[in-house]
Amino acid sequence: MSGHVISTFTLADATSERGRLTRLLARVRGHALDRALSNGADPVASPQLAARAARLAARPSRDELANSIERLVELACEPPCRRRVELNQAAIRGNADAMREIAAHLHGPAPVYARGVATLQQLVTDGTGPVFHTGSPSAALTRTLERASATLRDYAAY
Repeated sequence: MSGHVISTFTLADATSERGRLTRLLARVRGHALDRALSNGADPVASPQLAARAARLAARPSRDELANSIERLVELACEPPCRRRVELNQAAIRGNADAMREIAAHLHGPAPVYARGVATLQQLVTDGTGPVFHTGSPSAALTRTLERASATLRDYAAY
């Protein structure tokens, strides 16, 4: 695996018509590309994967994801509300410190690997996952957070 996940998506590609189409397709296919990246697909394997990896690792996406994670922790510590999406409050509360640590890492200056960011993106958007599925044990969220945290820092960790 290349340590430079965005090196194949050059400035020339980004400004060309082909680059714009690639970025658009990467955005439209975001969920599928996130799943592939999370499962270890090499971003260099395709222009769409490279574009998605670059977007995930970019500062605005990192901050937005970190804010979402922090908000999930806040909501899990509040009493349930009928107007909100139901959260797996026990699992989130049990993993609140790890979630805050991951959010801080995303907000921080250290580089991140798209694989870990993709795993986290799936975590906060998958309504059937351990954050939202109230029947999911806390251990499922713990395992996902451990994998995401490790692959944020080291692509080959899992």
